[in-house]
Parts: sequence; C-alpha cells; structure tokens
Amino acid sequence: MPERHGYDRCVVWFRGTYNSYTNFDTEVVGLFQNQLKMLDHDIDVSGGSLTWASIPGQFYRITASADLQSFPHEAAIDIQSQGGSTSHTFTVPSALSGSERIFLRVEEQ
Repeated sequence: MPERHGYDRCVVWFRGTYNSYTNFDTEVVGLFQNQLKMLDHDIDVSGGSLTWASIPGQFYRITASADLQSFPHEAAIDIQSQGGSTSHTFTVPSALSGSERIFLRVEEQ
C-alpha cells in the first residue's frame, strides 16, 4: 500500500495470478483494519508524548526502532486506554539514545 494512503482497511492476497485489475485469479488471504489513529505528538531527543484514538478497556504499548525493520525496543508498556483517546508520556529507550532517527509505533497489547 502507498505510504500515507489515508485508508484504515486493506486486503492482502498472496496466491494466484494477477495480470490487471480486470484479469485476475487470486485468493484473498487477509482483510486488515487499523483502528489506531495518531491525534497528536510532542517529541524531542529524550522522549515525548503521543495521543491516539483508542478503544475503552484496551491496553497499548509504544515500541521504538532505529530502522523500521523491527520494533524491538519498548518505550512504554501496559498503557490503559483513557476512553476514546489516550495520551502517554514516554522516555526514549536507552538503546536508541544515540540514534540519528527514532521511529515510534503504538500497538495494541
């Protein structure tokens, strides 16, 4: 999917033949929906705060990466939803303190 596509739902297929949008024979493998939407952020080199649309009763974590290949560093865990939106202040994980770039991701637990 294109970056910043603006959609929160996508269909992924991996098997079959796809020649054009009118000529295909594939099996749908998954329908994915992302309900997490970032509402606000305030970040500096040592940490920051994130605000996202959340689901009441859900728990979240903030993970971090230096390369977008994986998100092995936890900036915060066990963040309980605050209702329709959740804000959390975090510290950048020490393993990434010297990184040129830091990527953050909010995940459902």
